[in-house]
Amino acid sequence: MDHRGLLWESGRDETVEVNQRALIDKVLARYSGEFTVFRELLQNADDAGAKRVEICFETQAYLNRNREESPPGQKLPDLKSEPIHQWVFKNDGIPFREEDWSRLKKIADGNPDEQKIGAFGVGFYSLFSVTEEPVVKSGNQWMLFYWKDNKDQLFVRRGPLTDSSSSTLQTASDTSPSWTTFEMTLREPSPLPDRPVEIARFLSTSLTFMTNLRSVSLHFDGHCLARISKETKPAKDLVPPYGLTSSSPGGMMSVRGINSTDIHIKASIMRWVYSTGSEKPPPPISQPNPVQTNFFSSLWTSFSGSFTPDPAPLPVPSLSATELLEIVDSSVQLTIFGAFIDVRVDRKMAVDLERATKKKPPVKCTYQLIYTGKGEYDASKDEEKDFQSTGSVFQGLRADIDGKGAAHIFIGHATSQTTGIGGHVAARFIPTVERESIDLVDRNVSQWNKELLFVGGYLARAVYELQINKIKALWDEAPKHTGASHSDSVSEGLAAKRALLQATFLHNLCFFTFHPSTPSATVSQLSEAAFFSCAANNSLPIMSTIGIKDARHVRLHNPTLSGFIKQLPTLPIEIAAGAKPMVASLRQRGLIRDISYADVIEELQSRPLAQDEMTECLQWRINLNTDGARSHGNELRDQFLSAGVFSLSTAETTNADTHTVIALASIRTYFNPRSGIPADLPTPSHTLPFVISKNLPLASLGPTFGWAELSVVEWLANLTSPITLKNGSPDGNLTTSQPFAERVLGVIARAWTSLNVEQHQEIIRLLTPIPCIPTQCGMMKPEETYLPGASVFPDLPTVAFPKGTSIKHNMEKVLCALGLRKHVELQLVFTRMVTTGDWSIPELVKYLVQVKETLTPLELHRLRQTAAFVKEEPADPPQPQKSQRYTASQLYEPSEALRGLGLPILDWGAQPKWRANTEEAKFLFSLGLNRNPPLGELLKLAAYASPAVREAALKYFLNNHTVYALDYVIKNVSDIPFVPSVKPSGQTGLEKPTEVFVDSDSAIMGFSIIEPRLQPEAHKLKIAKQPPVSLIIPVLIAQPPSDSESASRIFAYLASRTADFAQSHFAQLRMAQIIPAGTPIQPNNTVRHIRPADCYIGQSSTDFHSALFTFVDFGGKANAFLRACGVKHEPTVQEIVQILIRDPPEFFRLAGGADGYLMELRNIATNLARIPPELQRSMQKTSMLLGEQRVQRKPSGVATKEPEYETECNTLLRPDQIVIVDDANAYALFADHLYGAPQEDVLEELYASLGSRNLSGLIQERYKPQGEIPNAQIAHDTRALILERLPLFLHEHRNVHLQPLIKLDWLAEGENFQVKAVSKLQLEKTLQWASQSMTKRLEASAAAFRDKGGRGSVQLVLAGNDKLDLYEVAHSICKLLFRQHRINDSLLFMTILSTDLSALRRRGYNVDRIMNQQRAAQRQALEARRRDAASRQTDTTLHSPGINLAHGPGRDDIKELKSDTPPGTQRVSNSHSRPTSSQTPPPIQAEDTLPSARESDNAPNPVPTRPATMKVANATGTLFNSFGSFRNKFQRSSSPLSNADGATLGDHLERPGKARDKAPRPLHNAQPHVTPISAIESNIQMALKGCREESASTLRSRQNMTTVKETVDGAYCDVSGHQEDFKLSGESNGYRVYVAQDTPNIVRLVADKKDALDRFTTCIVDPLRKIYRLPSSNIHIFYDTHGGLIAFNRNGSLFLNLRYYEAWHDDQVKAGDLRPGFISWYFTLAHEIAHNLVTPHNAEHEFYFSSICEHFLVDFTHMLASPSNSR
Repeated sequence: MDHRGLLWESGRDETVEVNQRALIDKVLARYSGEFTVFRELLQNADDAGAKRVEICFETQAYLNRNREESPPGQKLPDLKSEPIHQWVFKNDGIPFREEDWSRLKKIADGNPDEQKIGAFGVGFYSLFSVTEEPVVKSGNQWMLFYWKDNKDQLFVRRGPLTDSSSSTLQTASDTSPSWTTFEMTLREPSPLPDRPVEIARFLSTSLTFMTNLRSVSLHFDGHCLARISKETKPAKDLVPPYGLTSSSPGGMMSVRGINSTDIHIKASIMRWVYSTGSEKPPPPISQPNPVQTNFFSSLWTSFSGSFTPDPAPLPVPSLSATELLEIVDSSVQLTIFGAFIDVRVDRKMAVDLERATKKKPPVKCTYQLIYTGKGEYDASKDEEKDFQSTGSVFQGLRADIDGKGAAHIFIGHATSQTTGIGGHVAARFIPTVERESIDLVDRNVSQWNKELLFVGGYLARAVYELQINKIKALWDEAPKHTGASHSDSVSEGLAAKRALLQATFLHNLCFFTFHPSTPSATVSQLSEAAFFSCAANNSLPIMSTIGIKDARHVRLHNPTLSGFIKQLPTLPIEIAAGAKPMVASLRQRGLIRDISYADVIEELQSRPLAQDEMTECLQWRINLNTDGARSHGNELRDQFLSAGVFSLSTAETTNADTHTVIALASIRTYFNPRSGIPADLPTPSHTLPFVISKNLPLASLGPTFGWAELSVVEWLANLTSPITLKNGSPDGNLTTSQPFAERVLGVIARAWTSLNVEQHQEIIRLLTPIPCIPTQCGMMKPEETYLPGASVFPDLPTVAFPKGTSIKHNMEKVLCALGLRKHVELQLVFTRMVTTGDWSIPELVKYLVQVKETLTPLELHRLRQTAAFVKEEPADPPQPQKSQRYTASQLYEPSEALRGLGLPILDWGAQPKWRANTEEAKFLFSLGLNRNPPLGELLKLAAYASPAVREAALKYFLNNHTVYALDYVIKNVSDIPFVPSVKPSGQTGLEKPTEVFVDSDSAIMGFSIIEPRLQPEAHKLKIAKQPPVSLIIPVLIAQPPSDSESASRIFAYLASRTADFAQSHFAQLRMAQIIPAGTPIQPNNTVRHIRPADCYIGQSSTDFHSALFTFVDFGGKANAFLRACGVKHEPTVQEIVQILIRDPPEFFRLAGGADGYLMELRNIATNLARIPPELQRSMQKTSMLLGEQRVQRKPSGVATKEPEYETECNTLLRPDQIVIVDDANAYALFADHLYGAPQEDVLEELYASLGSRNLSGLIQERYKPQGEIPNAQIAHDTRALILERLPLFLHEHRNVHLQPLIKLDWLAEGENFQVKAVSKLQLEKTLQWASQSMTKRLEASAAAFRDKGGRGSVQLVLAGNDKLDLYEVAHSICKLLFRQHRINDSLLFMTILSTDLSALRRRGYNVDRIMNQQRAAQRQALEARRRDAASRQTDTTLHSPGINLAHGPGRDDIKELKSDTPPGTQRVSNSHSRPTSSQTPPPIQAEDTLPSARESDNAPNPVPTRPATMKVANATGTLFNSFGSFRNKFQRSSSPLSNADGATLGDHLERPGKARDKAPRPLHNAQPHVTPISAIESNIQMALKGCREESASTLRSRQNMTTVKETVDGAYCDVSGHQEDFKLSGESNGYRVYVAQDTPNIVRLVADKKDALDRFTTCIVDPLRKIYRLPSSNIHIFYDTHGGLIAFNRNGSLFLNLRYYEAWHDDQVKAGDLRPGFISWYFTLAHEIAHNLVTPHNAEHEFYFSSICEHFLVDFTHMLASPSNSR
């Protein structure tokens, strides 16, 4: 016994004493407010369901009169000073129950009902603040509290009520005995606790939030001073505003609905009460500014906890007793909005709250808010006029618009905590013990209250928006009600209605303005935060100048912008002034802003401004620029100019009042009156109208807007523009009005000397092309006009101004600069001379040569365009006609060669003789006279003219080839047939140069040959030697050879052209019907044309193939060409199968019966991998396989003991109608009902591949033992024999098949292998085939099974009634040892069992060595298990033996995975053995049924052999090292069963240099031959085609997925799937991106990780998928925040983890080193693609994973070797 126990034994018990009086005083000291007693009793009455309450104040005199009212005429007492002896509180609620009486006696034992307000159990004891011995009467019981012996211990006395005692409960209003009464005799008489009007005000306020109370009356000595009653209208459910978040941040509370309830509170109060006055003056009745007026007085002092005396109230007039007893009625209309809350708290939170409040938290509660509308508020304000001395009793219920702290939080009754807004609220807040404020200190209680404050903010926001929606609806309806008229009266009515709506909005905005709350400012802060944050889009509807708008779209009023800002919603001035706190809050939160530059731009973009508005806008912009806002750059200026549009009135210049819309962006200049341009003349459209610019400072227009002063050049450019000339008025048209042209030229002349050279040139450019010079002939162009005195001919135009402006000085300079002529030019002279015909062509040309130096370029150009020359005419024309004139370019020089072509020749005449080298000839050549005809015209003459001209044209071309050599391009003349040629038929003609050839062999294909006489000139004509292949192929397809002779000739010719053919040409011919062939199937042996792909060269090696396929032979050269076109020597297996499945019986007939047909099937089986999957599926549905059936042989006359059978193989069946005979015994029993596959390994594999089932899979075996023979010697001997010979069998077996499922050392241990003997063992075999079921029964010699559903010990049962059949023993054991075995396995094991050891030694078995190795292995395993058991005792963290897990990322410890692997099943371990406990075999009963052999085979798959730490491939290492490390992390090999060499199978699989196991097949059938490479490649293609696109947007419970994990915690892939859901987030470069649903901000992840996704998809995934030939739609990216998933395969869709890429390779990729990422994700993709073939991780999956890697390794290494993939 310890020291404390010794002390306990020597001590004694004593009670802890509590000074109950001091305890109650301490509690009451915290109740600092007034009316505490009535507050607690009223709440208790409401909790009790009371409808009525009476509060009575009784004097001693009244008590002495036995509660009778004062006699009539007796003077009324003074309510302010009359001492009170007793308070009585009565309610008609449910009488006290026994538990209520019991709880009443306990301090701090609150009401456990979570729907009741009472929590702390100290409310009742507030009565002790006024009385020493309170009395409670309820029902038929009473209870008196008293201090025994006037000491500190409180006692109660309880008893039944008698008739006399109960009579005191009767009142004038109700004589029912169901009232509950609290009598409080005061410690000493004292006046009323406050003025009666204050008590009535307290009662009216308290009644508002009461659930059940409907009436409270106040009595004084029997007089009913006041009666407050409440009438509640039915609640109206409301639809919460859209877009508000109704759940609290912590998720504890969620608002499921809101409603509104209209209540009407009526007060009937004696004028006697009002005559006593009030210590609190009422608020002022009216104030000039409603926003700054204090509409409400504070509530009574208990609301605030403190009281500051105000100025003395107004004097109360003296009244008579009758007048004092007069009842004054008043009422108030309120709306209470309620939010219904669903509460969800976790268990811990619920326990903590129950500990704090003594009751469980409610699951549902309500939050209520008193709302006073504008109308009710104004009406209650008017009511104050009737109660100027005391104020209305409803002062405490009206809205606290000024935020003076008059609105409080009610927890049943008002607390001292203010709300901060204009209305009271009531909710299930958890208060402090004294219930004066809410508890924000206690951690759990504070969380509850803060969550509830969020609901308060939400409800305030909902009510606010509901009221604003009403205002919005009325605002929108106002124009409809006022009509469409725009009269002044209607406009005034609309303005008045909208002003009223603005005032209503201002009331609401002030009501929901959050002022600092007291005593805790946190209350209003949290409510305000919820008020704004519950809106999902961070919006708030407010009133603007154009109605209700989102605050974010409303701007504050700016007087400097009001002149042109009309449509931008701004906050009305009245609202901004009347709700300054709320406006300041909105500005602080960024919900409302000042008018910004962007807002001005938006206003400008919304409408055209009027002239005066645009003037003000430009003036504002100028002032903005000069007031220090020069930070606006050119971009903002351009933005302003692009947005501005104004409407310019044209009423001053036209009769109609029209407007022209002008964009500021089109303005580039402004008009300056001092520029010399008259203001009344038109200005360009890009010039700011003078009506606007005249009111602006011109000096600021340039710096501010970048405009320039309008120059004379720009002004003139506008006058000469086509638009102005076309659309301008006639009086202002420069080309039609001579007076206007004179004014314009005068302006130019006055400004000419002030303009620079460039401006002079621009003016000349503008005026030269238009007729702008006034002449006596009208308006003429400057170049057509002459100055006065320059006229040689009287009809020439000269300048003539209408107003007589003199042509001198500047005017003369301007006209000369414009090009007016001072003399008559030479061109006019000789033009008129030629027209008269006085000069001949040689004479005219000679004159022109003489004056050519004086000719201007323009004159030369006109001369080239003038038809002044004639051509040669025939000597004797048929009839005389007028000579037609031509330009020089239309004629040819007069030469004999050109005359022979029939071209137009210049008529030069006989004298002087034409010479091409004279000056006259050269001048004509410069004018365009032709020396040679154009190439195209010449060739057309050679093609289409008369024979003589054709011959002359071709000769001219060949003789002048050097002239045309550069222009002669064959493709440009390919459509002109001008080449003389010879057709294959010998006919001559003209051909296009591209259709005629030089080589005579071209005629074989039907092409034309150039005439022999022109062959030396063929190079000049660029004729091809032979036709191109592009022409040969269409001819060959359209006109194939018609017989063998032509085919031999044509194909031999094409063979000589083989080098010219491309592979695409051969591919085209391969599918074209170009080969003539006779079809033996047709009796008339007609010739048909077939495709090269459909025939074969030579003769068939199989006779009947000639009946199925077409063979041709056209000679060596021709056959060589056909081979190039795709003609094969023999049909492929695929083609044979296609013919076979088309008509299997016909194929069987042609094959000559079963032998020939089986030979074809063997060929198909050998090459099955070359047959595409689609064709294999067709084979599965076709009756094309031969089935063997056993039939009884007909009697031969020789008597036999048993019937003889023979096998027939002539029936064609579908694969699923045939079974593979892998159980000879079962086949012997059921052969009459089955068709079996031919018993050849290669054919059995074919049948299995196409869907034939193994017979053993259709047989169910059930063993029925009878009569167990205990301690049978045969059982003991058989067990020993099996354990002795089993190592020999396994040593032979391991080199052929996979390792056994059961360890030998486990089998030999303890009771793991039991052999029993029974008197009889019956075997029942049942065949389930198609729709039939057949059962055969026979006697069995042995049967083996595993108990406990295939997970327990191995049981071997022997039949003792017959000689032991060792084959059945071996066969039964092999069933348990291997997943699949053959009959030969059983025969081998039987031979080893039945042969003695000496005979086995003679046969070559190394018996001694094998057994010694087995014994050594067993000893090592036993020792390893002992060490493992010892380590488990010292390391409690290892829970399950057998699997050691490698370190995962960030883990330093090694843990073991719990496993449900059966004992003895091979499993992964770093040790070679494991300890197992002995198991007692169950007894065998006589009639028990053993488990079927098929059921006992269902052992679980082996678990992974060798876990390996996940490593990232190092780019600096070799690729093969990376491959090896990657294989380690995927490894799931078989168990480490020791073999003859003492090594484990895992050692064989992992040891470098060892040969890999033979390739497994997807059908899991053992193969007697090596799998061909083609089959492996076919499976790889199947795996790639198995990849698919994932179309789901959400991945849920990914069952049967294979996942790549970073660690190997038990398995590399978890086939059970990952339970975490992934959701589609978006796409990146064509790859769909999925994100785990626990990831924050799923929608933003694609944007947030855009750079990493781009690098991953474009730099890593894209190149790798191209290597694997996968479309981007088959690969997907996913992202999670934790876990070991690197990648997974979901039903063929591949998923790669972005998180691991970022962690491992992103930094390297950014640095330019892509190789590490390529290597890692190359193997990852190969691993996942392999899962399309094999789901589990086993040797087969490892094989295909390695095969895929090897298949694409060459392409991958080439990509790695690229310099762009390294630094």
